Amino acid sequence: MIDGETGFMYLNLGNEWPTFAPAHLHGLEIAIDGALALSHTAPDSDTFEAKGVFRGGPFEVDARATPWYRLQVDAGSLPGGTHVQLFTFTANDGDAPYAPDADDPFADPGWQVAPRDGLDLLIGNKAGRYLWVGGLIRSDGSATPALRQMRVTYGRDTYLKFLPAIYAKDEAPRDFLERVLSLHESVLGGLENSISDLPRLFDPFAAPAGDYPSGCRGWRAG
Repeated sequence: MIDGETGFMYLNLGNEWPTFAPAHLHGLEIAIDGALALSHTAPDSDTFEAKGVFRGGPFEVDARATPWYRLQVDAGSLPGGTHVQLFTFTANDGDAPYAPDADDPFADPGWQVAPRDGLDLLIGNKAGRYLWVGGLIRSDGSATPALRQMRVTYGRDTYLKFLPAIYAKDEAPRDFLERVLSLHESVLGGLENSISDLPRLFDPFAAPAGDYPSGCRGWRAG
């Protein structure tokens, strides 16, 4: 990739999850609607497996080491009694080790562990040509999460671009500042779109139409 280049890729293509090989889906299935979900315990059963493990990848941008940045999973609201935990692994060659039958399938120290039920995470692994995504899904058997889509962003595209250029002048402080800013980006996701679209709000022919003036949606006269 070109230095400074950023981009993203979706991992579910045509509802087939092409890089999630059947051999790396354990206790899981691809549902009719294309979501990754826990398998039923038996045909026509209303109960689900208690544990599911998946590993997808490797994902690659080009032949050089890529700074993988963010993983976002579209799973809606997780049903009660279910949990999802995500993992990421990077390397320039080889494979991503995991043990699907173990209590901790992703115990290898090369895996970065996300907080349980965290579906929007920064990829803290070092830059690498290849990226793997792993997941551990648990359920009390009454329901299953439905992972409909995953999006991986690569390149470092942070809120630093909205700050004065002096903040990006020196390499070490810039790296630290970008990491601090990134901690808030998943919470404030979409803020960059609001900033880039701000000029439209001052153009009467481009400002979005609505029932209330811009910035006053939800306001009611007393």
